[in-house]
Amino acid sequence: MNKTEKEYLNLISQADRAFNARNYKPADKNYHLALELKPDEEHPKIRIQEIEMILKQQEIDEQYKKLLLAADGFFRAEDWRPARNEYKKALEFKPAEEYPRNQIAKIDEQLQKITDREALAALAEANRNATPKPAEKAPEEDFTRNRNSYDTSDALYGNYIELADNNFDEKAYNVSRAWYNKALEIKPSETYPRQRINEISRLLGELQLSQREKEYQEFVENGDEAMQENQLSVARSWYNKALNAKPNDKYAKTQLAEIQKIVTTRLQGTTEQVFESHIAEGDKALEQNNYSVARIWYKRAQEINPSSEIAKQKLENILKMQSKTE
Repeated sequence: MNKTEKEYLNLISQADRAFNARNYKPADKNYHLALELKPDEEHPKIRIQEIEMILKQQEIDEQYKKLLLAADGFFRAEDWRPARNEYKKALEFKPAEEYPRNQIAKIDEQLQKITDREALAALAEANRNATPKPAEKAPEEDFTRNRNSYDTSDALYGNYIELADNNFDEKAYNVSRAWYNKALEIKPSETYPRQRINEISRLLGELQLSQREKEYQEFVENGDEAMQENQLSVARSWYNKALNAKPNDKYAKTQLAEIQKIVTTRLQGTTEQVFESHIAEGDKALEQNNYSVARIWYKRAQEINPSSEIAKQKLENILKMQSKTE
């Protein structure tokens, strides 16, 4: 056996031992050295290809693991949108994995609940802020007898009906229908607003409308229906289509402004919840003397609300604690 053959076999032996021990980088190095001695040998070539595939898969696994770790952290903090983004990135590395897909489904369910809650809260706020039109002064004895039975919802319902009727008389049918729908939100069992809505549909159907006007009416009706079901993004899409048909339409613009108001209210509420959840996660890490993790959560909270004295104070306390332990 010549010197080259001995060196080759020695390198292959070392490479195989490292490969079997899953020490892939030194194994790869020795397989390459062996190939330099005997370029036509198949064994080191095959092993080098295997190592390349293994290392590539390890890199994918590592990236996937890091993304899941970040996503799970956001998920536990109920920071839904960043969590969703990280799970989605994880799926790009491993599209067949069920776990991130299931987590995304859970997040979408939570986001829908938030949308529904905040839409209802915005509606309740609008109802509270609505001022009923003052009625004519009743005789003192009637006022005394009836004031305990006065119902704010009755007054609000009557106010909406009055607005709807006035717009109906002025042939502002889309605006009128919107007010009748609001009246139904207050008293769903009432037949009058439903009759009026059906009447509006009949009148609009009988009008000699151009194709463009027909499309506009269809878009507005679809938008109104989506608004009733709290499907804000769907409603926004229909109202934007209505504006494409009639760029200066006041009704579509008003509805879009209303949607934006609801979305803004929702985002403000979500931001506050995320801030509080970050602080809570920081406190939890601090209780476990995990200062680095606590500092990360407090910094995230401070990024959301830079003026917060709570986050600032907690970060300062963390620095003091760390300086004592060093």
